[in-house]
Amino acid sequence: MDKIITMKTLFIFRNAEWLGIEYLSSVLKKAGHQTKLLFNPGAGDIEFKIPFFEKIGNIDAVIIEEAIRYNPDLIAFSSLTNIYSWQKKIAVELKKHLAAPIIFGGIHATAVPDQMLSQDFVDMVCIGEGEEALVELAHAMANHENIYSIQNIWFKNNGSIIKNSVRPLIHDLDVLPFPDKEIFYKYGCFYDRLYIMTGRGCPFSCSYCYNATYKNLYGSKNPYVRRRSVRNVIDEILYFRSRYPIKEIFFYDDIFTIQKQWLEEFASSYPKEVGLPYKCLIHVDTIDEEIMRLLSKSGCYYVDMGLESGNEKIRKQLLYRNTTNEQIKRVAHLLRKYRIPFTTLNMVGLPSEAQEEMWDTVDLNIAIKPNNALFTTFYPFPNTPLTDRAELLGYIDDEVRLKLNNGEKSYKESTILNHPEKDTILWISSFAPILVKWTFLTAILKRLKPNRFFRFIAIFFSSPLRNIFFRTKELVLMYVKTRTYYYMKRNIRE
Repeated sequence: MDKIITMKTLFIFRNAEWLGIEYLSSVLKKAGHQTKLLFNPGAGDIEFKIPFFEKIGNIDAVIIEEAIRYNPDLIAFSSLTNIYSWQKKIAVELKKHLAAPIIFGGIHATAVPDQMLSQDFVDMVCIGEGEEALVELAHAMANHENIYSIQNIWFKNNGSIIKNSVRPLIHDLDVLPFPDKEIFYKYGCFYDRLYIMTGRGCPFSCSYCYNATYKNLYGSKNPYVRRRSVRNVIDEILYFRSRYPIKEIFFYDDIFTIQKQWLEEFASSYPKEVGLPYKCLIHVDTIDEEIMRLLSKSGCYYVDMGLESGNEKIRKQLLYRNTTNEQIKRVAHLLRKYRIPFTTLNMVGLPSEAQEEMWDTVDLNIAIKPNNALFTTFYPFPNTPLTDRAELLGYIDDEVRLKLNNGEKSYKESTILNHPEKDTILWISSFAPILVKWTFLTAILKRLKPNRFFRFIAIFFSSPLRNIFFRTKELVLMYVKTRTYYYMKRNIRE
């Protein structure tokens, strides 16, 4: 048997725990390699940006210093569009000090691999699922073998680009080791809420979602939607519950309510073996009364449900969602019947969306009376059908495209599109969560102009207080533990 030569892989991330990195770290460690995470808690990147926090402690400089000290063999970024501009800044700086190659993977890298490889600081790009590819790369690099034919990875080589095909998706997800949560736990990214995924892939092809990009990448050769066994999922929960003070579970699947037979087995086993309250994401088209009964029986205490638009024409023709308003009202009724609180997920500012169509979304929310309503601004993620359509309609010009490729702005800010209804988009995204809950304030709210104060207040109407409590605790812990961790490392060395 060949002796395993250990490789050191350094991951760099910010803002929150990321399951993708945890799985990559886990498979690398299982293969005998070392991993390390350097983390910046961010400045409320997703919920509410607070630039002042970014300046406290100069975390980015500490990350560069720690990276140099670790001296990795490979530097890996899992790229999300809305944090890519930060990742780019860090990677540029690391390139000045370290000889290790830099690989970008994840959603943004998969969407725009050519654009990413045009950057001087990027040596490789991993497209699609990365577990098997990264282990193969680490092994080849450690043994000084040829790396340029590894599937899923694109390389720079002597001025040319090598574009390798993707390998089949991992069909049996139970073969993967449990995610390496410790690398994020030490930074305070979670404490008593466990984030877990029971499967991968989504059966739908919404025009605005990265799943459309992944489906095009893999084609129809392999099943795109895959799910772990109930036994494997429960074993993971029990494993982490024995190590952390877990009080609730957040199932982070794109859609939890697919495969009724799986849910039946889950509803039979989970309450007896785990019994913790959990939150999940549902899709209207997957819900009937039996599914709702299984959610209630198994301990579901809250769900997020995507409406996206309250206008049926917009949903069908623009978003590729065939759900009717009557279906949405029926599911809202079932949620109330089984006493499961719910938050609706909504977007405004879609390309070609008129002002009255945006108000249809507000009106539908008022009609179904969710416990909370989250309104975001449509963000055109690269290489999705709706982004392509926005470009054809003139909402995206060269300047906007450059911002998108650089990951500038987010869905919690004013629209990045050249949209004629910019003012309405900003008003609805700021005030609609309050308006849906307190309709009696309509006349007063319509006289107000959106600003950071009202956008902050809207957070408390966009999400249940329990969720805000958990996320606030995570944010505070991230800032305290990250700074403590880096401070102690410095003191030990001194």
